[in-house]
Amino acid sequence: MRIVQNLSIKRKLTLIIMLTSAAALVLACVVFAIYDWFTFRQTMTRDLSTLAEVLGANSTAALSFSDQRAAEETLATLSAKPNIVAACLYTTDGQIFAIYRRKDHQEEFSPPTLQQEGSQFVNNHLELFHRIRLDGEMAGALYLQSDLQEVSARLKGYAGIIT
Repeated sequence: MRIVQNLSIKRKLTLIIMLTSAAALVLACVVFAIYDWFTFRQTMTRDLSTLAEVLGANSTAALSFSDQRAAEETLATLSAKPNIVAACLYTTDGQIFAIYRRKDHQEEFSPPTLQQEGSQFVNNHLELFHRIRLDGEMAGALYLQSDLQEVSARLKGYAGIIT
């Protein structure tokens, strides 16, 4: 505190203005990062829902004709999406029909029991259940699990910018 007491009025005012500006800038960056975090999570959910609709539409024939090989091939296309960790197709009675696991993913994956349609963030993953319909009738269901590495990368980027 003695350092501040020995400063001239001009220096004290400059210090106050600098500290106030820095605090306002850091606060604005933090608020912006939090806003982006929420909106990015919503975007991830929307994108995963769209992917589930496309995969579901492509899986109706495999489910209708009980063609497990075709179902596995359809799920294998998820390898083009590096954030997808695992996926499952379910029959109408809730039995697991086909499974996809990302090859480089180290965590153990056990398919969850069939749940209501919807999405949720659980254990650093975004999980989504989607009902697959064919001509208005339920043909099966799809489960997708996405990691949150993109969200973490964005937050680290914002931390770097704020710093």
